[in-house]
Amino acid sequence: MTEPNRPGPAGSAGKANSPSPAAKLSGHSPAAERSEDAEASVFRVTPATGGIDVGAFTQLLTAAQQCGMLANADAILTARDREFRLGRYQRAFDVIEGLYLQLNSQAARRQADWRRQEMQYKSGVLKLTPKEWQLKQRQETELMQRVDRARRQFTRLLDGLRVLRASQPE
Repeated sequence: MTEPNRPGPAGSAGKANSPSPAAKLSGHSPAAERSEDAEASVFRVTPATGGIDVGAFTQLLTAAQQCGMLANADAILTARDREFRLGRYQRAFDVIEGLYLQLNSQAARRQADWRRQEMQYKSGVLKLTPKEWQLKQRQETELMQRVDRARRQFTRLLDGLRVLRASQPE
């Protein structure tokens, strides 16, 4: 049994970490001050990358592969490894923007094909049961959701690269 008045390791540690009178008045504890300092130093050390890092390229690659509309999605890794890591943000931006334009053109073609199929189904030219049509609609909806996710990832990465390009000395 331990005695409540007996200072032990926990008791002495509690006294060492007790807030200073100024901290008591301001409502901050030393632990909070240390964590704020640690967070501030992290922000000072981290370079201004516009909110993107190498992981953003990986997320974009995953989204691009899942939508299945880009034949050369591996160019994202090339842009990451050759251009972004070497600080050539303009070149990385150009590669990613080209892929984004390809995705948009493929998605527009796909939507046009879908509209044509929908018109054919409604006019009776395309012979499908209602259950088959519903399944086809669900698959198309899921595909377009994956495309929208890839578009958001592209936009995020392009915005970050835009910031990096603007902050980079000529």
